[in-house]
Amino acid sequence: MKVAQLFGIALFALGLGLMGCDSGGDVATVRLEGRVTDAQGYGETGGAGKQGVAAVQAAIEGAVVTAARLQGNGTLQPLEGQVQSDATGAFALNVAARSGDLLMLRAEKGSFRSAVLVYVHVGSGGTVRAMPMTAESKAEAEVYVTVRNQDDNGQEDAGDASPALVAAYITSSVAAELQAGGLTTAQLATTLQQIARAEAAFVSRAGASAQALAQARQRQLSAWAALQAALHTATSAQAESNAIASFEAAFLEAYTEAGLSAEARAKLLQTARLAATRLVAGGSQTARIALRKQAEILSALATTAAVEAAFRAEGVAQSRMDSLVQARADWFASLRAASSTTAMEQARAQYIATVEAALAATLGLSSQAMANLKASLSAAKNALQTALSLASSATAVAEASLAFYSSAESTISNSLQGNARAGLAATVLALLHLG
Repeated sequence: MKVAQLFGIALFALGLGLMGCDSGGDVATVRLEGRVTDAQGYGETGGAGKQGVAAVQAAIEGAVVTAARLQGNGTLQPLEGQVQSDATGAFALNVAARSGDLLMLRAEKGSFRSAVLVYVHVGSGGTVRAMPMTAESKAEAEVYVTVRNQDDNGQEDAGDASPALVAAYITSSVAAELQAGGLTTAQLATTLQQIARAEAAFVSRAGASAQALAQARQRQLSAWAALQAALHTATSAQAESNAIASFEAAFLEAYTEAGLSAEARAKLLQTARLAATRLVAGGSQTARIALRKQAEILSALATTAAVEAAFRAEGVAQSRMDSLVQARADWFASLRAASSTTAMEQARAQYIATVEAALAATLGLSSQAMANLKASLSAAKNALQTALSLASSATAVAEASLAFYSSAESTISNSLQGNARAGLAATVLALLHLG
């Protein structure tokens, strides 16, 4: 069975009404609670990583809030009812909806406009609590609607960006670029579609279970719903940062829970990073940097976990593991502070240097021997860069990524024949040196 078919089945089982079909439940009154603000996003500097500025959520009083059901083709079906936000920006709106519906809540007051997506996961008389409306939530809502509009069959499958994937990659910085015109909603939707398609192509060509990807998507949607509730109840920027950090962790852990190894997950997210940087659909340099930064963060989260797991499986000394954990912390601190491509590359280079030093010590290699081992990867790296320069699709990026891993791992294994830890070196170096 094709990946797309399996993914469609998984979404239907989850009960999400994203495909414009009856979710199976009866229409009933559901209470939607939220808050309208003019904040840029969630969290604070040095926090979870979805933002780079402190979020001060100024309440918008008197905004008119309405709701619409999102259909599979991206059209919005207005629901009856409206309400005004109070002095704290809070509102409560009763609508007729089914469990499994995906709704867009919109707020308007004069020239002010905002929005947020809400997943209805309760039955009659239940309450759904939405994350506060911010520029970030507005961007996520509008981009996801555009994703559905761009789809040519009105069916969400493994090649489409889900609401969870959209939320994982859109930060307050990306939202700011949308506001400033450095990026259009259509351009961002197209780029996120490329990321989703690269992941699907990677799974398909790597011979991994198509059902695993479907299960991962399903778990990510659950994590996204949990994020909404957590942000709704957050009473401080730090609490928001913690909620985002938990979401990012759950977003990545979904792949592992669905059966992918830490190594496979890292390769998948690295491939997504390449798609985000190589197939970005236009936009200003600042916008590209903002999107790349989040792709780097998600990829780094998966890569560091895989590297540490590989070392841990070899039973290395705790002191060496401690050095890897510190290198990970330093990498993320530098990534979150980075404001340029050069800064991101320097942060990665510093992490690589620390891991390679730990690897050389573990394998008993001299610095010169390690340098020679790295030099042996030049052919694989050159082939990767050539393939990426010609890649015009997510499938091509995935194929280039897989070809690099295969070539790099084979090269390292052959170079270290007789070394009991050649497998560790092949795994780690391949993960460290994907372009």
